[in-house]
Amino acid sequence: MIHVARRCEHCARPFIADREPSTHNPLRFCSRGCAAAARRGKPIGRRAQLGSPPSPRIRNRASGLVNQRIRRGWAVPPIRCQLCKLPGKLDKHHPDYQRPDLVAFLCRSCHMRAHSNEKLNRRAAEVARCIAKAA
Repeated sequence: MIHVARRCEHCARPFIADREPSTHNPLRFCSRGCAAAARRGKPIGRRAQLGSPPSPRIRNRASGLVNQRIRRGWAVPPIRCQLCKLPGKLDKHHPDYQRPDLVAFLCRSCHMRAHSNEKLNRRAAEVARCIAKAA
């Protein structure tokens, strides 16, 4: 029997796997409770501590205000991504939905990385703050 130290994919707690992972049971969770919660999509552990995502109403309000400002000519979106400087279709990234004027225009790949990487998200927020101060 092999004991392998692993990290739970749901709560991120370390645990000791006392058997070999198989294709049917890859030993991704520390307990049956974590496995069941992951199947239901219920946040526990570190995920619950991060807080719940903002409601769709708040996100739509922030996006709508930025779109309205662009339509009225009060804001002009850049042509290039504000992080990697590549031209192309840009997404609007709101680091804080409570401040709709704080927005960074990012390419799709930078936008997805900003949501998955906390350090890059902070950098996008700094870029958005610099743009907001200049306007």
